[in-house]
Amino acid sequence: MADTLLLVNIGNTTTSIALASGAKLKCVRRIRTHPAITHDNVKKMIRRIADKQQVTGAVLCSVVPARTRL
Repeated sequence: MADTLLLVNIGNTTTSIALASGAKLKCVRRIRTHPAITHDNVKKMIRRIADKQQVTGAVLCSVVPARTRL
């Protein structure tokens, strides 16, 4: 069984959050990259996507430094 990775891509207009297992994407969600979208909103979305999944790693890509707080 392949590991499950959390993928987060923070772009100028859209933030994409997905789970990947092997070469397959299991779930993809997109939200606007906007100051009104808080870190708590993103955390809630990640929790909903990763619910009951055993995530073994994460990959973060961002071109928006102000939205990349870890």
